Amino acid sequence: MVHNKQWIWDTEPHVIDETWLSIETSGHRYLSYQKNLHIKTSTDKSVILLGWAWQTDEKQESPAEEIDVLSKTYSIDHLYDTECTWFGRYVVLFHNYVWMDTTGNLGCYYDGKRVSSSLVLLWKLRNSNEKLNEEDIPHVEIILGNADYTPGPLTPIKGIRRLLPSQMYDVNTSKTEYRQLIKHHFSKLTDEERLQQYKKNALYGIKQMGSTGLPLWCAITGGKDSRVAVALLEAANLDYNGYIIDFGMRSAADVPISKKIAKIIKKPWLKFVTQKIKQDSKRVLDWNRHCAYLSHEKAIYARHIDDSISDGRDIFSIRCSIFEVLEDIYTQEFTVDQYLETFSMRGKYFEESFKEWLDIVNKDNINGDIKILTRMYWEFRMGCWLSTNEQACDIMDNVTNIHIFNCRRNLELLWELNETTRHTRDWERTIVNELCPQLSKIPYDREYTNMRLKFYHAYVKLVGWLKIHIPISLYKRLKFIMNHIINTKWIN
Repeated sequence: MVHNKQWIWDTEPHVIDETWLSIETSGHRYLSYQKNLHIKTSTDKSVILLGWAWQTDEKQESPAEEIDVLSKTYSIDHLYDTECTWFGRYVVLFHNYVWMDTTGNLGCYYDGKRVSSSLVLLWKLRNSNEKLNEEDIPHVEIILGNADYTPGPLTPIKGIRRLLPSQMYDVNTSKTEYRQLIKHHFSKLTDEERLQQYKKNALYGIKQMGSTGLPLWCAITGGKDSRVAVALLEAANLDYNGYIIDFGMRSAADVPISKKIAKIIKKPWLKFVTQKIKQDSKRVLDWNRHCAYLSHEKAIYARHIDDSISDGRDIFSIRCSIFEVLEDIYTQEFTVDQYLETFSMRGKYFEESFKEWLDIVNKDNINGDIKILTRMYWEFRMGCWLSTNEQACDIMDNVTNIHIFNCRRNLELLWELNETTRHTRDWERTIVNELCPQLSKIPYDREYTNMRLKFYHAYVKLVGWLKIHIPISLYKRLKFIMNHIINTKWIN
């Protein structure tokens, strides 16, 4: 089993295979890591940056330079105020603390003795005296549908827990502590002033990302989020390629709109299909085992591009999933009790983990101003489900998914926008129109129309009618057949 880009922080070094390295850090601990993981260390190795981070504030130094300043202080407030302007996917080892990026996108697990990005590696180390087969790793079944993600902080492996975005971990005490998800620095700004500052920050940050010299690939769909990413890349005058992954669950508008966008901005564009990955059963099996089956295979088909385009070089795949945090998306669907019921129906592990998360939230005195279901989206969908997928994709090859909105300061800026503007994402239209007006000429997915889309919308209405008027067993069979027809004949 491969462990590409993974790391372990422990009181002893670990050499998993010949591609692993170890360095001694402060506090008589050792960071062991696979050599493809990007790291930066302070001079005294008391602060270490794992993964990729870039600066969004033009008045500040780069994260690689700022960690030397951080090494001279033990202040968590100083760490927050420094790190909040970074974006990327990373973990900071800050003296004796583990501090994740805004949404925990790089991911982190702990077992009371050691900390790692890899659930399966912790499982192996905890049972090093036993002869273990990787196929025996404890796991749960993930079912697509409502709550098709995994609740933290528990994992299917007893004694191993996931660090949540609202937590930091102290290796000296083996305990978690609360950290503030966002601060309200900008309450006196107008909506226009917030958008202008966000635009300035995001442009500066994406230019820093482009300065690494690594190839950039941008996921383009029919939605608003990816349109913002394209507008930023165009305004920053960066070279990049566009792509879409057609994994059988796209809306009928996504592929044609993606192709039109690439054409209007005159950028190379590819459509990846999932068949090649599906046929590579060894890689998919490694992916499943690495995340203890905490996500459905559909997720990798939807997120992983074909690495044959890389010519052996690292690639940044630009994605935009974190924008949804601003929508209060779960507050518009179910209540906390209804979600608890959903998780309880799926099994004891899901119920216990959800209840423990509720207990964590109830005892939290510093994040009480965030709606509980918005926080649930932040911690479950982003900090658990999305993080699990990205970590599992990391082991596959040299493609690294980067979410351009994974920045605490930029979230802070937009958090207090007019609620309607936030929920409808009209602010994204404004950003796109200001940075790259020609993109506004192309309709968004819900505005796009052609014969395929009309057929698709009629199909959705028909499925809804059938669900009410025919027996559930027959409904499931018909839906399976109809999904196959839709995905192969109309959407692809």
